Amino acid sequence: MYTLYIDESGDDGLPGDSIHSQWFTTGGIIVNDNSKHQFEQAHDSVITEHFTDKGVTLPDKFKLHYSELREGRKPYHQLGNGRRRLADDVFAAIKNIDCNLISASINKVSHHERYAGPFGVRAFTLLVCRQRFQCFLEERNDVGRIVYERFTTTQRRRIMPEMRQLQDSVAWYFSPDLYKISSRIGSGDPLVEKILQFADFFVYAPHIKLVTKDEKRRRFEEIIHKYYNFNGSWRKRGFVVIDKGDSVGYRKRHP
Repeated sequence: MYTLYIDESGDDGLPGDSIHSQWFTTGGIIVNDNSKHQFEQAHDSVITEHFTDKGVTLPDKFKLHYSELREGRKPYHQLGNGRRRLADDVFAAIKNIDCNLISASINKVSHHERYAGPFGVRAFTLLVCRQRFQCFLEERNDVGRIVYERFTTTQRRRIMPEMRQLQDSVAWYFSPDLYKISSRIGSGDPLVEKILQFADFFVYAPHIKLVTKDEKRRRFEEIIHKYYNFNGSWRKRGFVVIDKGDSVGYRKRHP
């Protein structure tokens, strides 16, 4: 059994003036059940080395969060230059533990210009990640499930119908049948499912690479080798960039 732990980066509103509002990324870490404990051990090691041993008191329900780390918010501000070393340790765990990565990023501006009208970027990118996960599972003849951080009832009621509508409104070049994946997407608590905290760090890497037009891609380069089928067929590639509709492998049924 494999689990895809999913998080997101960026906002899902309509395209705005800021470049940060132009991209939205959904991505996740695929982990075999036998490897989960390695991430839990890595998490405990990071907390102990960077906080406990330095006498830093953590707030209740604290979780590792990459944007807060980069911005030096509490309690990360107490680490000084140690913030980068903490990030190094998190990405080292992703690099060295047996896992695979999948991400789907959408340029809301160019995509919206080509396909005018409302669209759900969360549903769109999640659907793509689910289908890449299906390809991953087919190759291994195994089954899997998806855990999405804080996938609330409100989000579920909005996103699930949107994904079904997307499948009906576009022609995918590969089978949309997700028979290897549990039909229910789990709502994950990062305090319990600690791999979600690593997914938070990972998903930022492809997102910031696109947001900065490749100017900041060091973290992405660190973990590129862990992507599922990164250099393979675009129909199954784990790194997906949805720009004008031609990168993900679909076309409108009624152009």
